Amino acid sequence: MIESLVNKGVVELVGRGQKHAGRIAVVGCARGGTSMIAGALHHLGVFMGDRAAPPVFEDVALSELFEAGGDKSQEIARLVSAYDQKTPLWGWKRPSSINYLERVDAALGKPLYIFVFKDVFSIANRNNISMSSEVVSGMKRALSEYSKALAFIEQFGPKALLVSYDKAVLYPEEFVTELERFAGLSVSEEQHAKTVEFIKPNPADYLDMSREGKSEGFIDFCSYELVRGWARYLYNRKAAPVEIYVNGNLSGRVLANGYRDDLQAAFSQDCAFQFEFSERLSADDEVKVKVEGEIYELRKSPIILE
Repeated sequence: MIESLVNKGVVELVGRGQKHAGRIAVVGCARGGTSMIAGALHHLGVFMGDRAAPPVFEDVALSELFEAGGDKSQEIARLVSAYDQKTPLWGWKRPSSINYLERVDAALGKPLYIFVFKDVFSIANRNNISMSSEVVSGMKRALSEYSKALAFIEQFGPKALLVSYDKAVLYPEEFVTELERFAGLSVSEEQHAKTVEFIKPNPADYLDMSREGKSEGFIDFCSYELVRGWARYLYNRKAAPVEIYVNGNLSGRVLANGYRDDLQAAFSQDCAFQFEFSERLSADDEVKVKVEGEIYELRKSPIILE
């Protein structure tokens, strides 16, 4: 009896205008749980697009068409048709679609919807950690975007599943069961169990990939006199400031903006660096190199001099 009174955070809206049960649109704020929903669908065997990949499971191909500017309706229709031919059920997730839901509704032919909701402070603070966004304005933005989603639901009455992200991670078994029922999926016990296992708070791969300052790089050479290599940000074209540590102490900084043929060929970007030590190092000295503010060092770091 008491169990039936527990709020497990999933409600279905029967809707009045759903036409295409073979398409699912996942809607929510950025950093608001859409990757978890899309990942769960992926683990249940739902195709999420040609260019959707973990840990965010977001189809860049369809997203780019919606947000390219100009009239891309024919290109969108062709891609939607191609996905329909590929599989009887597919999904698409894009947090910014919360700002153009009427276009999504028309282009996808009134699909099924999954709206995910999350504590607005949690959303804003995640954006603060990952993207250096201001918290209060982030909370106001999340509230504004949720208002747009609710206005769409009231006006168009879609067939939809409303999901609390916080409750879904607390009751993953119940959430996955409801997701299967809503999408009309029949899966094996093993697939169901793997999907339940996927539902967890703060997955490491998502936290890593969602950082604005995520970078990569490599130490090509290190001697007693200098260290050189390359480093770059993954999500912007700014030159990355590189920090060099000797035996745990900051020795200096250098901007990774030097030209190299191989880096231009690989990244179309000038991202080489070379740093000369103020004093000659010695055997057994340890050299660490990382992008400023990054939590990981460059590949091949640390180096112990011989």
